[in-house]
Amino acid sequence: MTATLFFLLITVLCVSAANLFLRYGMARLGRGGFVAVIRHAIKTPWVLMGGFLYAISMVAWLATLRDMQLGLAYPVYFGGSFALVLLGSVFLLGEELTWQRLVGVAAIFAGILLATP
Repeated sequence: MTATLFFLLITVLCVSAANLFLRYGMARLGRGGFVAVIRHAIKTPWVLMGGFLYAISMVAWLATLRDMQLGLAYPVYFGGSFALVLLGSVFLLGEELTWQRLVGVAAIFAGILLATP
């Protein structure tokens, strides 16, 4: 179970970092259609790093699901990544932290505590 928790932690960290990298890279695009998004994405190191981290998170997620019930793993994955992305978006990207978002994080963690044995 220790290795499984390690893989779950890697999943949460990598998917959270991936989202922050993707947001940072794509925020510089401005307006554009689908083709502009693709062109920008394949030329932007931040977006490429985000894609790489998503791939790492996928492998770690598969390793997690091998030994952990989805009903337990998914709430931890979702709640943990939600909280980390929120913190990262505030402290690294300068996005706004509102009381509604904080209440949302608290509600997610309360739900995880209620739903897991």
